[in-house]
Amino acid sequence: MQRFEKRFSSKARPSQSSTRQRFRDAASVQRTRNFRIGVCLDFAELRYPYTPIPVTKMAKTGRRVITVGLTGASGAIYARHVLRMLDADSSVGRVFLVISDAGLRLLATELDIVACDSKKLPSLLTGTAAAKIESLPNRDIGASIASGSAIVDAMIIVPCSAGALGSIGSGIANDLLTRAAEVCLKERRPLILCLRETPLQRNHLENMVRLHDAGATVMPATPAFYYGPQTIDDIVDQFSYRVLAQAGLPQKKQYRWEGKALKGRYADDGQARL
Repeated sequence: MQRFEKRFSSKARPSQSSTRQRFRDAASVQRTRNFRIGVCLDFAELRYPYTPIPVTKMAKTGRRVITVGLTGASGAIYARHVLRMLDADSSVGRVFLVISDAGLRLLATELDIVACDSKKLPSLLTGTAAAKIESLPNRDIGASIASGSAIVDAMIIVPCSAGALGSIGSGIANDLLTRAAEVCLKERRPLILCLRETPLQRNHLENMVRLHDAGATVMPATPAFYYGPQTIDDIVDQFSYRVLAQAGLPQKKQYRWEGKALKGRYADDGQARL
């Protein structure tokens, strides 16, 4: 009896504070494990989520199949130029075009394009016969591109609204455009989202990080000026070339920086001169 009392005396029992510390240590180890395997997606807790997602590369042979989505964010001119380039690219065999209801209104507002028959939209956008471009109704959730078994090499959403970005980032696929994007993510295919929104609030930023970690390329429509554009078309063209390069379709006319000698206020030693 004395041995029993000694074994379970207050001095032999661990203190409550040390017990709580062990529980905290165990929880910390578990969170670290979750962090490493990319299970924990609590953005408030983790500053740098670790979710390495491989992207399936397109086959080197055969003509490409590309899906283009168009939402209601400003920037219809980007979609027009991308479609024209895809239509002219001999390595592209087929293009699926999906336009949201807000996107249709955008075309009417920015490009004065209104079509009673959606099948005429590709030719109105490109100014050609656009034989390789097929327009699909956004409400047709049963279209071919809604399935991962359909042959699609990449998807470009240009312009991409913050609403579409949020739906895709949250896994909400309630129309063909968001479903086709979800298919690209789950099948590890290139998905390029040309976001057109500014300024950005926290939800936008978290959705961008979430989609990046899921395998998408978030490519805001922010043009460059270091190549000396002379017209709006020059600006839009160069951005569109870079978008297609992200989809595995590099264009010969894309400007590529090769470096230039410093001039003007910068001397050869790189020091600023007044």
